[in-house]
Amino acid sequence: MYTSERENNLSVLDINYLVGTPEEVTHFKERHEIGLFDDSQYRKAFTDADLK
Repeated sequence: MYTSERENNLSVLDINYLVGTPEEVTHFKERHEIGLFDDSQYRKAFTDADLK
């Protein structure tokens, strides 16, 4: 199951897993933090890296 929210300039995805085996069910989580940038920030990053 995914839940998502925005924290400042990040998109935060919390991912919950249930893994079942004949012996047990295990729960674990992953947290993904993805930067949010506007067009000018992307263009500046490419220019600063000498990319065209």
